[in-house]
Amino acid sequence: MNLRYAAALLAAGILGACRPEMPTTSTITIDLDRPTVAVDRDLYGVTSEAADGTVRPDEWSADMITNGSFEVDGPSATDSIAGWRALTTGSALTIDARAPLSETNRRSLLVRDGVVADVSRGAAAARGERFELTCYLHGTVGRSLTISLRDSLAGRMLAEPLRLTLPDAWTTLRHTFTATDSVCGATLVFETDSGASFGLDMVALFPQKTWRNRPMGLRTDLIEAITDLRPRFIRFSGRMMADDGSRRVTASEYTRLCQDLNIRPVMIKADESGPKYLMDADLMMTQSDLFTSDSADRYSSSATYTDAFGTSGTDDTGTMRAAVGEAAFLIGVERRPGCVRGLSYTPLIGTPSTGGLLLASMGRLVRTPSYYVWQLFADHRGRRLLTTNVTTARKPLLTYGKASVAVVGDAFAVESADTLRGSSSRTYNGSLSARLMRKMNGASGSVRLRIRDNGRTGALRDAIVFELTDSTVCLIHESGTLDRVLAGPIEIMRSPGWMEAKVECVDEAICGYINNVRVIEAAAPSRPSLVAVATSDPNSGTIILKVANTTQHDERTALRIEGGSVATSAHIVSLAASPTARNTPLQPTAVMPVIRNVRLPRWPMVYVFPANSVTILTLKMQ
Repeated sequence: MNLRYAAALLAAGILGACRPEMPTTSTITIDLDRPTVAVDRDLYGVTSEAADGTVRPDEWSADMITNGSFEVDGPSATDSIAGWRALTTGSALTIDARAPLSETNRRSLLVRDGVVADVSRGAAAARGERFELTCYLHGTVGRSLTISLRDSLAGRMLAEPLRLTLPDAWTTLRHTFTATDSVCGATLVFETDSGASFGLDMVALFPQKTWRNRPMGLRTDLIEAITDLRPRFIRFSGRMMADDGSRRVTASEYTRLCQDLNIRPVMIKADESGPKYLMDADLMMTQSDLFTSDSADRYSSSATYTDAFGTSGTDDTGTMRAAVGEAAFLIGVERRPGCVRGLSYTPLIGTPSTGGLLLASMGRLVRTPSYYVWQLFADHRGRRLLTTNVTTARKPLLTYGKASVAVVGDAFAVESADTLRGSSSRTYNGSLSARLMRKMNGASGSVRLRIRDNGRTGALRDAIVFELTDSTVCLIHESGTLDRVLAGPIEIMRSPGWMEAKVECVDEAICGYINNVRVIEAAAPSRPSLVAVATSDPNSGTIILKVANTTQHDERTALRIEGGSVATSAHIVSLAASPTARNTPLQPTAVMPVIRNVRLPRWPMVYVFPANSVTILTLKMQ
């Protein structure tokens, strides 16, 4: 019985050894014989601006109070001021301009009974941590005021409270609280006895532990997170939001921070703007090959700093899928040095609903999957760009949407537009025709016939466009904040009178017609399974290969090195998770990079890239 069992195992082993390996589904070829190009070492940085160009200096400042000078009203109710709330049902809050603190700060907060300021926006309080309170106050002479640091429900005391007698004129107060307990969210409470009234202005609460322990300085947790990104610049400008009552971070503070981090300050003029690359993960993936030799000059210049980049504000915000899409796009950027200069993610700090590299919630900063992609790409730059060819499957992006017509300028008049097929919002096969007339030759403007139009704007926009100007036609993919030319421009004959224009989508084929004559065609945008870029570092004798797997399955890939050889051992950093995985305040490390060393087979050299992943392989050249 035992002999028969052993024989069966041996036969199974022989059959298993003879079973052919699963075939590779993609191939990455790195050609060491081709000329190399210098890598843009200054590509990645950070910005203080949001996607709309505004600045939130309070996110950088360590001040834990919002609207400390009461320049922003909340809802119309008299017991609610932005950043502040009534302590009890008997409390009342009003904005007072009758006794201004100064000519430049004419508004203050008048309180009856008590008021609460949420300070959970700042770093979490830890036992023994010290906090510096500064404010101006006045009130009913002889009445007492208690100021306390409490938990988020304004109940449990977190430090010894301060009790004082109210002065009758504006007086400066400075006090240090020492936390007696640790908490994620806290409040600052002002409370009088016997329902007395008092005034507050210029309220600020700073932890003593700021960046480099500078008084009233920058957030330590934020600057440490920025430092880990190894940025090459910090981009800031004079564009500020309307006064929100927060302490503003000045240009000199940004410049000093750049000196601290040994990086370059980039001051942007108030009226200066650059390209925006905001779109969802699918569009990011399809645009990964955007910056090709024939289109580089069409979208940006080497002297332009990008205004906004990322998937924030889309349905993918904060997910692993977003990180993969962003990685695919960044690989496309790295494959064409000089096409884009000065990339920075927008926003740097967000919330779970808005998205960002870092999420501010429950008194802490949470690193998102997008943060780790940004960090890995900044860490693994190499010195010379290598010629890298990727053979992989591509999946057409067949989007759904309605048909629509848009006229810009004075070049055309539109008599009528008819949707021949595909009128529903869930249609991707259909056509749209319009009867047009040029008003005059040489007039500025265009008409856009949109099909598969999802009707959304900004980062969520998606449509196929047949664009006609006075002398040219184009097929364009409107994707997020980017217009990508799929075909054209093609010159057309100027002719008087009315003409029929039509755009048609049939599966992957997109065609544009004038007077029933096909004048232009293109294929639908497609998403590659793998996107890759390789660089070399002559100093360490290594090849750095970055790969994004956009599919939901493992991708078995052949790695070919032409013109040289590499060791079979490889250092691997991988970020992989389900598409919907995200990091949250309760699970801040759900998605994290994994570092390991592996040995690759030499003939052929094969690696299996995990589904929905970003992988960096460092190979030693021999």
